[in-house]
Amino acid sequence: MVDRTAEELQNSLHNERKWRRLEISTTKSRALTAGISDESAICRAFWLLQYAHWEGFVKAAVERYLCFVAMRNLKFSELQNGFRLLPNSPLYSAIHQIQKKDQDKLAALSKIMMLGEQRLTKRHVEISTKSNLRWDVLKNLSDICCVDLHSFVDTAYLNIILADRRNEIAHGQWLKISKNDVQDVRDTCANWMDQILNNLVNAAAVEGYKCNPLT
Repeated sequence: MVDRTAEELQNSLHNERKWRRLEISTTKSRALTAGISDESAICRAFWLLQYAHWEGFVKAAVERYLCFVAMRNLKFSELQNGFRLLPNSPLYSAIHQIQKKDQDKLAALSKIMMLGEQRLTKRHVEISTKSNLRWDVLKNLSDICCVDLHSFVDTAYLNIILADRRNEIAHGQWLKISKNDVQDVRDTCANWMDQILNNLVNAAAVEGYKCNPLT
C-alpha cells in the first residue's frame, strides 16, 4: 500500500516502528533477566536482532518516503537535486549509456539535458543498504532523499560498536556481549530510529522534497 498523504505516511512509519520496538523490547527483557548460563547466548542473539531492526527500519522508512514523494508526480526540476542520485533514476541510466561504447552517446546526453522535465515515479525508487548499514551508506541515503538521517548518528558507534560487532557474531566469532551492552545499544538505536522517523515525517509535512519547500 502506497501512502498518498503525509498523514498516511506518518501512520505507516509509526506502525513500522511499533512492531519492531515491541520485538526488541521483548528480546531485551529476556536478555536482561537471563541467568548466568544463558546470558551470553541471549545477549549475542539480541545484538543480531537489534542490528536487523536498525537496518530493516531505515530501508523500509526511506523507501516509503520515496514512494510517497513519487506519488506527487513531480518533475525532477521541481525536486531537490538529491533525487537524481537514485540508482534507478534517468540520470544514472543515461550515464551508463554514455559509458557503453556501443550506444548513441548524443542520445544519452540529450536525456541528461532533458532530465528536469521527466517525472519521478515509483519505478525510479530503488535503494540499497548494502546489507551493512554503516555511516557512509546512511549519509548517501540522506543525500538521495534530502532528509537528515545521519548528522545525529555517532560514526564510530555505528561502524565499530554496532556494525562490526554484528558482523563478528554473524560470522561465528566469539564476542562477549554484556547486559549493559544490550541496554546501551537498544537505547542508542531507539534514539536514532525515532529521529529518522520524525525527520521523514516532518519533511513530508512541509514538502521538504521540493526545490522551494515551505518554511
